Amino acid sequence: MAARGDKARGDFTGLYKRVLVYARPYIFRLIVAIVASAVLSVANIGVISRIKPFMDDVLGAGKAEYIIPIALAILVLGSAKCVASYLSSYLIKYVGHSVVRDLRCDLYEHIHKLSLDFFQEETTGSLISRVANDISKVRDLVTRDLTDLLQSFFMIVGLLSYAFYLNWKFSILALILFPIFSAPTLYLGKKMRRTSQQAQSKVADITALMQEAFSGVRIVKAFGMEDFEVKRFFKQSMKYFGVLMRAARVSSLTSPLVELMGVVGGAIIFVIGGYQVLDGDMTQGDLVAILVALGTVYEPAKKLSRVNVSIQRAFGAADRVFDIMDRKPKIADAPDAIELPQIAKGIRFDNVSFSYGDEEVLTEISFDIPKGKIVAIVGHSGAGKTTIANLLPRFYEPQEGSIMIDGVDIRKAKQKSLRSQIGIVTQHVILFNDTVKRNIAYGRSDLPDERVIEAAKAANAHDFIMSLPKGYDTNILEAGARLSGGERQRISIARAILKGPPILILDEATSSLDTQSEMLVQQAIMNLVKNRTVLIIAHRLSTIRAADTILVIDKGRIAERGTHTALMRSAGAYKHLYDLQFREPETE
Repeated sequence: MAARGDKARGDFTGLYKRVLVYARPYIFRLIVAIVASAVLSVANIGVISRIKPFMDDVLGAGKAEYIIPIALAILVLGSAKCVASYLSSYLIKYVGHSVVRDLRCDLYEHIHKLSLDFFQEETTGSLISRVANDISKVRDLVTRDLTDLLQSFFMIVGLLSYAFYLNWKFSILALILFPIFSAPTLYLGKKMRRTSQQAQSKVADITALMQEAFSGVRIVKAFGMEDFEVKRFFKQSMKYFGVLMRAARVSSLTSPLVELMGVVGGAIIFVIGGYQVLDGDMTQGDLVAILVALGTVYEPAKKLSRVNVSIQRAFGAADRVFDIMDRKPKIADAPDAIELPQIAKGIRFDNVSFSYGDEEVLTEISFDIPKGKIVAIVGHSGAGKTTIANLLPRFYEPQEGSIMIDGVDIRKAKQKSLRSQIGIVTQHVILFNDTVKRNIAYGRSDLPDERVIEAAKAANAHDFIMSLPKGYDTNILEAGARLSGGERQRISIARAILKGPPILILDEATSSLDTQSEMLVQQAIMNLVKNRTVLIIAHRLSTIRAADTILVIDKGRIAERGTHTALMRSAGAYKHLYDLQFREPETE
């Protein structure tokens, strides 16, 4: 993909250059398109240039022998104009769509490289809006707008040059009037850019609202909040409508303003030209040709003013796109990062401390997970359990201390080689709108069906999969909507089994399941953890009795550690948590 620049996003020229950098692979087509636009201008001028000899030599001097040659010249020039128009339009659109495709892919790739904290700061709707809506505005910039810009530019330059050739006084007058009349449209263009940025922001807000409402539709219906959500949507839509109407006022004013400028300028030129013909300073053919040339300039000038407004709108969107492109991941591979060998000895947390902003979450956490052993972490909600699980795959970076695998600080290892060794099964299962088989094999289409089925059997998922309408080829819909919670979890475990990671993180993997589903998932987990180094974040303490070591986290510190039996005997924080979960209800 094209390289990214570091120029200030707000700078118009800098933004344009950053967009056009993506056109480099298609420079030949772009050059041909520019040449075709120039030919189109020349052909137009050639047709207009036939007006003077027709007026002066044919109609004025009665030379009938010039009629056929002039007609043939117009025919040839008109045909050239059609071919040039097609080539210019098609090639620029080809380049434009290619540029936008590359930019969209580059943006999507860059988003995936950003750290986890970025996705917590940005809403899903905002990101979707940038990749979809904002990029679409940029598409207009490098397709329709670029076509109009080139063709209008060559047309205006060519026609004014021809008018200058016929009568330099008229040309100077036109050159004086043109920037004066263009000033209002330039002002409106800048105003449109600001309004466009506001509009794109409102689109992102609406997209985020819809994403939240649709993904949480069960809660919306359970609480009877349909009307509330509709009112929220209407309120955001009205804000968007207000911004759109401000943009409509600007864009609607542009065209009549340009037309008014054209009428005023035309009237001035018409008066001066009429007196010059009467005084014998020019022929009628000169005057008609000049008026046609300058009149023809009006349409590309009008188009150019519209392009200016559209370009400003596109750059408002481009500014939002490059805002994301300029973000740097907070967690990145060190320049001398190494490929982490497969775990041979174990994992060590050494005096690890971590804070979210000013809020300290973990304080001097130290423990070991020998290879092939299971360490469970328990504690009240908010104690810091999940944070520990997020630090191991480097989703976050500790402010103090280190995490090592076989004595190698994970900050010195390449993230990809680290995460390739880690499998994660969480309470919130992520499944895709695809078949069961592709969800289990996730991204590995080369795997034989036998391995997928073997993993599903180990996860206690094969029987219910075979009961689905198309078995492993059944589409489970978005987020696995066709499946129950326990079934979704077993699909997730099958995916982890198929990956075969030597290190496994289980984060509240059974906390939201009923007793029967939990039993099936627990059996699947026991198959999953065999011969693996395991870190379990547990809410239900019944799931971690067999752990080699249990750590009790309280207010970001390790309050207790030991086996289930030893901790129960010590009658400390662990026994208190256990009794809270398994105390029999009092009877009256």
